[in-house]
Amino acid sequence: MMFTRPHVAIASALVCSIGLSTATAQTRPANDDAIDLRADSAHKLPHATATELCAIDTLRLVTWNDAEHVIVQAVLWQDDSTKEGETNDGRTIGDNSSLRIDVDANGEITPNVDRSYALNPWPHLAGLHYSIELGRGGSTGLRKNSKGHGAITYHTTPDGATVRVDTYVIPLAELDRAPGDTIRIAYHGSSTVPEMVVNSVGYEHDGKYYAFHLPIEQYHEMELASDAPTIDVTDVPRGRNATVAAAKPALKPKPTVGSTPPALRAKEWINTDGPVSLKSLRGEVVVVEFWATWCGPCVAGIPHLNELHEKYKDDGLHIVAFTDQSKRGISSFLDKTPMHYAIGTGSSLAREYGVTGIPHSFIVNRDGTVRWHGHPAMPAFDKEIIAALAEPKP
Repeated sequence: MMFTRPHVAIASALVCSIGLSTATAQTRPANDDAIDLRADSAHKLPHATATELCAIDTLRLVTWNDAEHVIVQAVLWQDDSTKEGETNDGRTIGDNSSLRIDVDANGEITPNVDRSYALNPWPHLAGLHYSIELGRGGSTGLRKNSKGHGAITYHTTPDGATVRVDTYVIPLAELDRAPGDTIRIAYHGSSTVPEMVVNSVGYEHDGKYYAFHLPIEQYHEMELASDAPTIDVTDVPRGRNATVAAAKPALKPKPTVGSTPPALRAKEWINTDGPVSLKSLRGEVVVVEFWATWCGPCVAGIPHLNELHEKYKDDGLHIVAFTDQSKRGISSFLDKTPMHYAIGTGSSLAREYGVTGIPHSFIVNRDGTVRWHGHPAMPAFDKEIIAALAEPKP
């Protein structure tokens, strides 16, 4: 029977945060010696004392604990690639996983007690993060202040194959657990190339599914050994610090009022015959808008931007909206929610404009300088557009 507990994320009602970090480090270490992951464990963890919770063709899951940590290692036998993919709505996504923990081992979600840890949930969120269950399908947003650590790494086997290994190191104090206690866990791993999803509890579903779908009654029971020797976890990478060279431009300060903003750039364009530039629009009033389909406040503001476009386009107003989502990813959204103005897709321009939360708009005067910037739902947004249009062309 499919587990259909709804999932509710806690987010701001007015502004959606966007990722700022560099791309996730998901590469094989240059000095990675060949390792037989059926006879040994990655990162020098003591293979002989591991407890095996799952052993199937696609996944091997083992655990350890000592007086301070719970350690979980998953070997994904069929994942041999670090390549990133794309979500259905056109966002970049890489290999990631979740470890759900029924902390009090009572077989049901206990608000403010049970947790879900994640490795590399998004390319800009490298390493270990966690959320706390709030009940009724809800959870907090992802937090990065865990005292634990972990990473997704790739290792060469003696026969020359590449195998993915996910390793979690979680402090018992963070769970308010101690040796002798019992917890229950379930692992969910996702690969983009090759495209697959695996879990440790035997959950089956015809379509795509997520960690929160795993039935809690099927979690593995793990009794924390009270006499386990101390385990050296220093060789487990601290993924939150593991980043590769930036795949996106560095985050820059927001253009100030009176300054010349960065040039407009996007991979693909919609509602325009070609690329749009501030140079070609000199003498007109330009609204540079940053948005995304997954951002509720952005979507709520689209009808008003359509109204402004229709009302003032003949007076010289041009609205140009930018998203880092792909053109393919937002196509089905646009079928249901038309946007009448120019859209730049696959764009990292938000970083050049110093934008960390969306929606965010910049009004550019006829002379090409910034007049105003802020949330487009603010009353000043419309007033400044009208004032800019009232000024003569230079």
